[in-house]
Amino acid sequence: NSPISQTYLTNIQNNFNKIRNAGLKFIVRFAYSSETTLGQRDANKAQMLSHIQQLSNILRINGDIIATVQAGFIGTWGEWYYTDHFGMNPNNTDYVNRKEILEALLGAIPTDRTVQIRTPRYKQKMYNTTTAINQTQVENRLNIGRVGHHNDCFLSDASDVGTYINTNTEYPYLSQETTYLPMGGETCDFDPNRSNCNVGTSEMALFHWSYMNMDYYPEVIDEFNESNCLNDIKKKLGYRFEFTNNTFPNSVTSGGVMPVTLRLRNTGFASIYNPRVGYIVLKNAVTGQQYSLPVSAKPQFWTGANEIVINENLILPTTMAPGNYKLYFNLPDAAPSLSNRPEYSIQFANQGVWDNT
Repeated sequence: NSPISQTYLTNIQNNFNKIRNAGLKFIVRFAYSSETTLGQRDANKAQMLSHIQQLSNILRINGDIIATVQAGFIGTWGEWYYTDHFGMNPNNTDYVNRKEILEALLGAIPTDRTVQIRTPRYKQKMYNTTTAINQTQVENRLNIGRVGHHNDCFLSDASDVGTYINTNTEYPYLSQETTYLPMGGETCDFDPNRSNCNVGTSEMALFHWSYMNMDYYPEVIDEFNESNCLNDIKKKLGYRFEFTNNTFPNSVTSGGVMPVTLRLRNTGFASIYNPRVGYIVLKNAVTGQQYSLPVSAKPQFWTGANEIVINENLILPTTMAPGNYKLYFNLPDAAPSLSNRPEYSIQFANQGVWDNT
């Protein structure tokens, strides 16, 4: 019922600084309460919009270390259910108000970042469609193409405690959406029919999971560990790129064309959901001089179980000195502030190819 204090805003920035210094990224969610008591669950719409406006500067200047943002704000824990102002069983007006909050948050973060919503039907209702987004909507950064998903009662009963209304239609919808958009979450209870490795890993693959809270729900995590699938889940959460074969010429003339073919697989559950550019890096074996040549193929869309074949004809700089060069492939962070920090570059799963510097 009041503006966010400057002290609180400063504390947020201090936390972001710690995350940046540690070489990590964060998933952020704002919530007003962990209480389900009526009248103590969230702010009204006007106050909420004012708070989002206050937070916008912090979110923009730290956008490079944002992995994704969860819609939050509405309801207990920011999960959009136990709410004082947005309808426990939302009507059309409630969905209009919810969309206003969502789009204010989308406007408060960089346009190449996404906001995750708690259930598929929330997105379908707000955007009045049951058709999943496509790659073009993601590339054009339309708002509907920036709304991803999270499930905070994963594997917890037949409907994941109300996450789904009709799995026959929502499962294929969510599977298509999360081909391009971030998906993750946590479990919230143990269900012997679902809280197991077979269901867990198959649905993480179907819905392209990128992350999971390993602290909750403990019984489910323990079941994964005891059934020997936890390490496999850790490997496959998100993308997992493996080179299968690469071809390139032994010699090229300065200013000439260097044809390169990269063959790789993505054996992870998901794709890269924030934009990146891949580079062929040529490093002079004597002087250490480096030349980074961008490839046109977009890593964000390296998806599916089949081998990915990338053919590139790269033009070498005319100023390259003759000599022997080592050839590397680099997937750095897209942000200039992070692109030279190796901990933000994506490592491939092949052994013996990673260069820490």
